[in-house]
Amino acid sequence: GVLKVTSGEPGHFGDGDIGLLAEMAGFIADALANASDHGEENRRATHDRLTGLPNRELLTERLQRAVGRARRGGSGVGVFFIDLDGFKAVNDTHGHTIGDRVLCAVARELRSVLREGDTLARLGGDEFVLVCEGSKPDVAPAIRDRISDALARVADSDPRFGGLGASVGSAWSDGHRSAMELLAAADASMYRAKRASRSPR
Repeated sequence: GVLKVTSGEPGHFGDGDIGLLAEMAGFIADALANASDHGEENRRATHDRLTGLPNRELLTERLQRAVGRARRGGSGVGVFFIDLDGFKAVNDTHGHTIGDRVLCAVARELRSVLREGDTLARLGGDEFVLVCEGSKPDVAPAIRDRISDALARVADSDPRFGGLGASVGSAWSDGHRSAMELLAAADASMYRAKRASRSPR
């Protein structure tokens, strides 16, 4: 912030004026510092500290708003629940530091395939959720392909990340499902996908 006081008269401001302005500047500086601290505290409360992605709290808030808009306007909301496959093996073999690198790389690559207005969040552990507002179920294959491509880039970026993949579940709502129902449906879909990938062929 800048506090600027001018006068067209030479020597208009005396020592008393200067002292008062200095005191005002101090008050303003404190207020700006408090606002900055508050903004940082709010970000820490709503974002995952490791990846910088929205956390569960912010995801829930955004998903509720998206469902409300879908209910009013008839647009669809898609939720993709992403659970990493092979992450535990990387974490157990190479340690948590490498595991954290994997999670950050996954967050970065998934961000790169988002549309404007999409929300990508980390729920915790190796679970991520992608919310696609204004979309329909027929775009699911294309979105899954983008997710798979993003994870393939992570797996190819470091030999220690090899074998990394994901089980992805999805669910849609036109506003008739609540945010929590939609998230639960996508979670259940993800578990079905994970069980199917483990079943013998």
